[in-house]
Amino acid sequence: MNKSFPLTIGLAVLFVAGFLCGQTSAEPEEMLARRFALIIGANSGGSGRVTLRYALDDARAVRNVLHDLGGIIPGDSVFLEQPDRTTVFRELRNLGAKLDQARPRFRRIEMIFYYSGHSDEEHVLLGEERISYEELRAAVTALNADVRIAILDSCASGAFTLPKGVKKRSPFLLDAAYDMKGYAFMTSSSADEASQESRRLQGSFFTHNLVSAMRGAADRNQDGRITLTEAYQFAFDETLAQTEKTMSGPQHPNYNIQMSGTGDVVITDVSKSAALLTLKSDVAGRFFIHNQADILVVELGKPSGREITIGLEDGTYRITSVSDNAVYEAEVLLRKGVAQEIGRSRFEQVDKIPTRSRGDRSYVPSFRPRRASRWQVDVFGGVSQTDPKDLNYRTEIDQGSLNVMNDKYRYLRQTGEISFYQAKMGSELRPLRWAIPWGFRVRRSFNNWFSISLGLTGLWGTAVSDSQNSFTVIETSGRQYIYNCNIENYTLSVRGWIPTLAVHAGWNLTRALRLESRIGAGPLFASCRYFMDSNDVPLSDTGVILEEPSVGMLEERGRGIGWALDGGIGAQLVLGRNLGLQFEAGYSLLRVDHLAGPGKSYSSLKSDDWNGDWAMKYFLNIKPWGHYETQFPSNYWPDGELPLRLRNFELNLSGFQFKIGFSFKL
Repeated sequence: MNKSFPLTIGLAVLFVAGFLCGQTSAEPEEMLARRFALIIGANSGGSGRVTLRYALDDARAVRNVLHDLGGIIPGDSVFLEQPDRTTVFRELRNLGAKLDQARPRFRRIEMIFYYSGHSDEEHVLLGEERISYEELRAAVTALNADVRIAILDSCASGAFTLPKGVKKRSPFLLDAAYDMKGYAFMTSSSADEASQESRRLQGSFFTHNLVSAMRGAADRNQDGRITLTEAYQFAFDETLAQTEKTMSGPQHPNYNIQMSGTGDVVITDVSKSAALLTLKSDVAGRFFIHNQADILVVELGKPSGREITIGLEDGTYRITSVSDNAVYEAEVLLRKGVAQEIGRSRFEQVDKIPTRSRGDRSYVPSFRPRRASRWQVDVFGGVSQTDPKDLNYRTEIDQGSLNVMNDKYRYLRQTGEISFYQAKMGSELRPLRWAIPWGFRVRRSFNNWFSISLGLTGLWGTAVSDSQNSFTVIETSGRQYIYNCNIENYTLSVRGWIPTLAVHAGWNLTRALRLESRIGAGPLFASCRYFMDSNDVPLSDTGVILEEPSVGMLEERGRGIGWALDGGIGAQLVLGRNLGLQFEAGYSLLRVDHLAGPGKSYSSLKSDDWNGDWAMKYFLNIKPWGHYETQFPSNYWPDGELPLRLRNFELNLSGFQFKIGFSFKL
């Protein structure tokens, strides 16, 4: 025999032993224990009894939370809908066989039995068939499991927990590590009470609160694990509080515990959830969490200064908070494997709508928080700085013409053609400097910070002024003339209509104050008008020769299409219910490059009307007494004359704007 053979055998044995030890040490922790469940829902309790609405829904909710957070794999749970007596006992026997098969391979075996349906003081009612509490209790306690938990949500189910000559002991400690063995029976009501359903909850009070507790609402020590003690205490407190004022009266959940060992049974582990939602420490109040089907999945009260993490399925949830007699809402999208935090800044105040029961005795007279409206209407008005320079050139030339006349008489006095003249100047003609923006928009919010709007903004600006000028002239012959040259209702005006598509981004500073930024664009449908009514009337004292008076009027209008781009920042202040107050400051770019329109004029000598494009014209007046050169806008192009076109007319209404308005939630 080769001397190295024993050494080879020894090394091989050590290798295999090491491999097996490595395999054992790498055994997943969850394989050290296994949990099974039998879940039953039965809406029918037989003839003469009202069919329940939500027993099956309650059973599904319990099944879902046990699969999500309770460590039960789908193959280890059985779900029965409206079974008969034979089916229940058959499945209990099958469950017992599974427990026996799993016993050699696992350190701990746990079993959960849940029933939602009808019962009386002595029996569980399955249609026309019955199972006595004594039979059911015996079947559950006979199962070969380290921990057996039975939960009954049915009327008078408290009789199921009544001890038979056994002294009730203190049930649990709060240790995370435990080696408890025995059974725990939990029921939704006492032996002489009715278990109640609620339309608002779309389920029973007890199961709704038990599921809320198991998803994390009962995690008072914030270790992420919900024990049977925490779940029961939360369900007891919430069920009693919610049923105190119902027509059926207060409902007291009950329990009976027969366990030995240390620690407490961990019923769910929130960290195992598909998605986690954390309510941050800066929010407080009563919270209602609805899923995408608008079903209330979790309800809890939360104090300020403490975070609570809830385990949920992935999807979109509407979260309602009731605090300080006001209702606030937020929406959150939970993704699988991603934890989300939500704080005060994510909530918006909404209205609360009172509801009433319709034939459901057990319904709590309460309110259902209104879904946060995604639609909003804003109406606003304000003031806008504007300087349409091309249009305002008209003021410059008209006022300049009066100044040239004054220069004329000064010159004639210097040449000796008149012995004396006097000019009295009144107020000057005014350009256009301000406009009024006003309008409305309809907004659609996509989340708490982003929305788009479609609106219509009007812009109105008018400058009306008058000028009075009096010239007294005395010729060398002694003849005296007094000329009153008046310009009345001198008008420069602009109008604009702007259909605007805008995007908004906002941030909630508090629940009542929100900051927003906005940028929008759209076409500009604009018009402008120039009007002048003048008269030149010579007057005199007695004995002075009078001349015929002359009167003149000139009006020009133009219309065109341009573009608009504006943006700003503002604040929204919640006034209550669906009403808010808005402030916004920003800048608007408003421009039209081409206008056309009609014009007309008349005087004591002639009248005329026309239709043409607006342009900037060049004007030069050179006289011995003055030199006046300027440009002015007009749409008058006489036939047979060379128009002194300088460049295209531009209507620029850009400027800073300040708006104030109201918002209405729809």
